[in-house]
Amino acid sequence: MQKKLSLTFSELDENTPIPYGLLLLADPSKKLIDEYLKESQTFIARQDDELVGIIVLKPLSKELIEIKNISVKPFFRGQGIGMYLIKNAIHKAWAGKYEHICIGTANSSIGQLYLYQKLGFEIC
Repeated sequence: MQKKLSLTFSELDENTPIPYGLLLLADPSKKLIDEYLKESQTFIARQDDELVGIIVLKPLSKELIEIKNISVKPFFRGQGIGMYLIKNAIHKAWAGKYEHICIGTANSSIGQLYLYQKLGFEIC
């Protein structure tokens, strides 16, 4: 039986080091990460005191925000953390008055595409 996760979702503050190890799991360029982090909000999921996932939201216009990076530590994958991150990010985007949310992705795995579609995103 799998242990129920007790997750918390919060914005990454300026006193916390940028978790490049986690961000680089979803984006292979530290230079690009540094560029979009300047204009983005970064949120983290913690299990107890351990950072287990991250999601980055970057505004593209007054109405549109993009999920720029989403990553879950490999050991914690398959436990609903990705869904947890996306659902919380959607709530943050709505609270920020964004009308549309997009996820830009390359050839993702079928599992990732399935998750995005399950949460209401459409492939275009």
